[in-house]
Amino acid sequence: MNKQTVQLVFCVDDRFCLPLGVLLRSILATTERTLSVHILTQGVSEQHRQRIEAELCSPHEVRWYQVDSAGLENLSLSAAFSQRLSLATYYRFLLGNLLSPDIDKVLYLDADMLVNEDIGHLYDSNLGNAIVGAVSDSKLSDEQRWQHLELSQPYYFNAGMLLVNMTAWRSMDVAEQCWQWVERGIDFAYNDQDILNLVLNGHVALLDTRWNQQSHGLRLQQGGIVHFTGAEKPWHASCVHPLLERYRALWHDSAYKDVAAEHALDAFDKRSLQRLSQQTNNQGAIWIYGAGQRGRRLAAFLQENLPQLNIKGFVDRAQTGQFQGVPIVSALPHGANEPVLIASEPHYEAIRQTLLAETTDQHRIITL
Repeated sequence: MNKQTVQLVFCVDDRFCLPLGVLLRSILATTERTLSVHILTQGVSEQHRQRIEAELCSPHEVRWYQVDSAGLENLSLSAAFSQRLSLATYYRFLLGNLLSPDIDKVLYLDADMLVNEDIGHLYDSNLGNAIVGAVSDSKLSDEQRWQHLELSQPYYFNAGMLLVNMTAWRSMDVAEQCWQWVERGIDFAYNDQDILNLVLNGHVALLDTRWNQQSHGLRLQQGGIVHFTGAEKPWHASCVHPLLERYRALWHDSAYKDVAAEHALDAFDKRSLQRLSQQTNNQGAIWIYGAGQRGRRLAAFLQENLPQLNIKGFVDRAQTGQFQGVPIVSALPHGANEPVLIASEPHYEAIRQTLLAETTDQHRIITL
């Protein structure tokens, strides 16, 4: 039997080219089919193009599509995602407009994914009369987001993996319906994903969750496709995901092997580091209050850029163990007199008040 070429679609800018390169490496390592890769972008540097194309030698092919900026002026990202995503996430609306009309099926994937099984099996899924095949969003389904959007069907899918019947997509003019929602100017918390759920409600075949294993409630660490849906990504220096070792191994075998992990610092992190520098002159030793994502990324940045500053430990009542050699303890040790950096934005003031009650030396607290 002649196996059908897998038509893959990605929407990226320069920020997401490295994870796309690693994702392609994972697909090539697990998938037997020939790949035809379609990349929608408003601008990718020539260096990134060369790296991506280096991953896809014959018989595979890659095609680049330039997204016209006209008509995209109304696009925006909600506050929760403005530092994590780019407007490229909306480009998938344009599948029917940009791809050749003779392509009748595509598999769209977000770049922040890792493939562990042959996606040819996913590509062959029977969609019946549905326009797309997708997987339920684990976190937002738990929160029953379909009720908030007043959807007629009791489900809410994650749009990071979409198996698309292109004939039906074009026939329903999904792109036009999506742009109509954009023009209404509604501030959707989940951006284009909310819009796709609204437009495609009742036209979705829910597929096995193994084809989009999201970080929330991750159950199958070797699922067909693992989706790094949290703010912490495996190309960040502070990531502790269960599949980090496999991801990094593929990364170091890819065209991006010479690129170092990045420090994804937000505005709060940068203010914290500025105040830390002012109060300690980046010398001596400190404690970090909080061993979650923020605490880890601050620690990873300090270890790489200010090794002369000794991190004695994390304070965190909910976690144990260590991170990159730094121990995690449930409370500041008795008699500890080093400065404390609070690694929590929503609970900053509550933690500060707790520390003030526990110490007579208020100058030990790195205040914002």
